[in-house]
Amino acid sequence: MSKKVSIKITEAQPLPCPYCGGFYGYQYSDLFRMSYTSVHTADGTYSGGEYSDGVSLNKGKLAYCVNCGTRLPFTLIREGGEQIE
Repeated sequence: MSKKVSIKITEAQPLPCPYCGGFYGYQYSDLFRMSYTSVHTADGTYSGGEYSDGVSLNKGKLAYCVNCGTRLPFTLIREGGEQIE
């Protein structure tokens, strides 16, 4: 039985892509909810708007190959309050 591999974000890719065989990096998706408020003048002319700060609904734990998009054979450990530059 093989041991499941998990890494923290910013750690190096531990295993090659099972499809293209490369170490090209990994990507993941997060689901956010946000809204946009439009402002119009009294005559109906658009005068601007702004986005809400957004709320994180789901942090992705599955990693995908940057080169070919195939799911990689490891998962991501997501910690609260993580900062990615």
